Amino acid sequence: GGDETNDSVHVAWITGLREPVARQLSEYRWFKSFRCEETHLQRRVEMLYGDDGDIPNPNTVTQVDQCGCMQAKCNVTRLEYLSEMCDNYMTRTFCPSMSVPGKPLNRQALLCAKKILSRFDFIYDVARMDESMRKLSNLLAVWFPDTNINTTTTTTVTAPVVNAAEREGQQQLHDDPLSPEEENILREKTSLDAELYAYARQLL
Repeated sequence: GGDETNDSVHVAWITGLREPVARQLSEYRWFKSFRCEETHLQRRVEMLYGDDGDIPNPNTVTQVDQCGCMQAKCNVTRLEYLSEMCDNYMTRTFCPSMSVPGKPLNRQALLCAKKILSRFDFIYDVARMDESMRKLSNLLAVWFPDTNINTTTTTTVTAPVVNAAEREGQQQLHDDPLSPEEENILREKTSLDAELYAYARQLL
């Protein structure tokens, strides 16, 4: 959000996208590890019932997914979660005016998301973070020459682990690979996001 009429030379619009299937699977792991983690559940209990509430059994707790499209219990299976979760999360994010929780998106939403995405000054790819950050540091030095950005040092910075939990997730996927049914669901749920991601990579 923000005032698009702001012409300040010290404002740059930056966003990042992620390969859609990897993002959907990451959301499932986030739901299981964060939403259903004991500390988070305790905070929710305190918010609803005060300090006297007991931590519920995670398997009986219903939580909302990241997109607000569904509610699921913490013992939800991966297949169940992928089947019910929002489709095309990134497209919904860039075009919220056409996103209705629980209802599928259409191609008009994709066109809207592309239009919004094209307005950003810089787009980075989470899967190519080192390359993206080098490009960004060089651009920042050009955009904001009076802010003492030192490209000699910033361009040598690497990001070997963008998401530390991702390595664990990849190992889990190796140990428990996707079924053909799960793969089909993911392809269907990310069809518009796949096009948006491909478009974003052209803008990198």
